[in-house]
Amino acid sequence: MDFRTQTALARREAGRDVITARAVELFESRDYDGITVSDLAAAAEISERTFYRYFASRDDVLIEFGVRGGSRIPDQLAARPADEPPLQALIQAIAHRNAAAQEHSRAWNAIVARLPAKYAFIGEAVGRNIKDRIVPVLRQRLSAEQIERGDDVLLVGLAWTIVASVAKANHSTTYTEPLVLEAAARARAAFVAMDANLPGGPRD
Repeated sequence: MDFRTQTALARREAGRDVITARAVELFESRDYDGITVSDLAAAAEISERTFYRYFASRDDVLIEFGVRGGSRIPDQLAARPADEPPLQALIQAIAHRNAAAQEHSRAWNAIVARLPAKYAFIGEAVGRNIKDRIVPVLRQRLSAEQIERGDDVLLVGLAWTIVASVAKANHSTTYTEPLVLEAAARARAAFVAMDANLPGGPRD
């Protein structure tokens, strides 16, 4: 990639960052249905025409914000010890959160909690995007047989369920790493007790 291309990509990413940051401020303070592309463009101090060079719609901006919250998980998973059980490694990757990630989680969950039901597709799109990024990394920890029977998808779903359950149990829109890891240990022990063949169990 030549310098000119790198510069153009960096500018585009910077533009998306500004639009997303300004949009989140509006999403947090106003009803989603009342926010238009014109509002988002004005908040970012750009024209609507320029807005559409970066995003196709208002919904795409919110999806972008949601996806960014999970962008660190694949790298976190790849950095886990190679001999760590798959489920444990995935839970650790999701649970390990710095201050910025905690703040992102708070903002994302607060916005989503206020969305009308007709916008459920936004959360679904974010979930699919993040899972699609995690699965290829997770597969490196699984055997061909495990991948064939769909254990990669099962593990991602189970890990997210554990994390969401911890937040709900603690009446919070976010969670702390110790709480997640404690819940994960209990959940994994319970599942392994029911079925020793569970991915990430003692036979893997």
